[in-house]
Amino acid sequence: MNKEKTDLFLLRNRSKSNPEKFEFTKKDEKRLEELKIKIRSVESRLGCLFELVMEKIKRRFKKIGYKVDFRVLNAVDFGVPQKRERVIFIGRKENGPITFPAPTHLRKNQSSLNRWTGMGDLKHWKTVREAISDLEDTEEDPSINHIFSSHSEEFKDRIKSTPIGKGMSGGRKYSFFRCPPDEPSITVMGSHGSAFVHYSKNRVMTPRELARLQSFPDDFIFKGSKNAILKQIGNAVPPVMAEKIAVELKKMLDVAYAKTSSNQPPAQQENNGDFQMPKKVLYPLAPYLNRQWIIWECARSKGGLSNYLKSSGFEVTATNILTEQNFLKRQPDKWDCAIANPPHSMELEFLERCYDLKKPFALLLPLATFEMPECQKLFGRYGVQVIFFGKRINLESASGKGSCSRPATAWFTNGLNLPRDLNFANIGDIYRF
Repeated sequence: MNKEKTDLFLLRNRSKSNPEKFEFTKKDEKRLEELKIKIRSVESRLGCLFELVMEKIKRRFKKIGYKVDFRVLNAVDFGVPQKRERVIFIGRKENGPITFPAPTHLRKNQSSLNRWTGMGDLKHWKTVREAISDLEDTEEDPSINHIFSSHSEEFKDRIKSTPIGKGMSGGRKYSFFRCPPDEPSITVMGSHGSAFVHYSKNRVMTPRELARLQSFPDDFIFKGSKNAILKQIGNAVPPVMAEKIAVELKKMLDVAYAKTSSNQPPAQQENNGDFQMPKKVLYPLAPYLNRQWIIWECARSKGGLSNYLKSSGFEVTATNILTEQNFLKRQPDKWDCAIANPPHSMELEFLERCYDLKKPFALLLPLATFEMPECQKLFGRYGVQVIFFGKRINLESASGKGSCSRPATAWFTNGLNLPRDLNFANIGDIYRF
């Protein structure tokens, strides 16, 4: 449908400039309107379809022993000068956390974002000009895939009349799009017809310039015909983003190998890891805990949260998710508020259980929880109040001599009557219990 719609748009635009050669009839106009309606209808269902497909993939991997999670990552957030969203799946056989790389770049008008994500100082998105400006006046050099295209005089005239931010046919996403120089490019595609027009030169970009937009280094040389090279570039995962994912995978593997090298049985390794949340994670939450409540730490590992609360005068009970005291199936006889730092792979299960129990709770969850469609539905149905930290909170060893990074987190709460739905705390402000 999209191809037919594009063809009709092209025909309509050509008929305006050359009606004698190109005829756009009332029948064509009617068909174009029908296609617009059909495409809008399909797009409105894509969100639900996307969710169903993702869950189906996760279920299939679960049957063969893999725990799987996914995120939609945008290459531009990792230093690639191109807006390119891709669904990334990560799976593992053991019950450890699945983590995804945190963004390293952000748009210029989002400079305040890092104060609540704890992601530190981020760079701004890389632009087309930053990526390729040094090649503007460079002579053709096939040895590095800097190959010019031959254009007819008519085609050159059309290029000259194509403004920045538009395609030759007048649409933003059509073939031969002229990229704004001070923004990241739109998605690089794998065909000659999808090549971009240079922002200042009246020619299409060379394969090397397109490779730069994909973050390939200049010493990575593509082989084959020009069309084959363009396909290789357009179909690739940007190397810079791939590297960020690989680094995150290595962190997960390092933790997994560290666990298996100990003499503990697997279940105990998962439960009694060497690292735990520091006491300061409770500082912004503690003022909203009723002194008369019995606090239930429902995913106790080494009992760090329980010990902190007990030493501060709170009455606390604790259960272990990996023992017969499974939070997802059982609960203590008496408790008033549930608090937990759940296993990273079980955010949804913990949220569902907490909402079902209909009592106040506070769960320390990754900010990526906001991206999960199932969690969004729970928040919309039952409500959520969040406490953001001023910086990323790292795990600490029991001895206090080491630390381990983890994704940016926040307290996701319900029933605590916080001042507002979004609360921003300074983790350095120590709460006097």
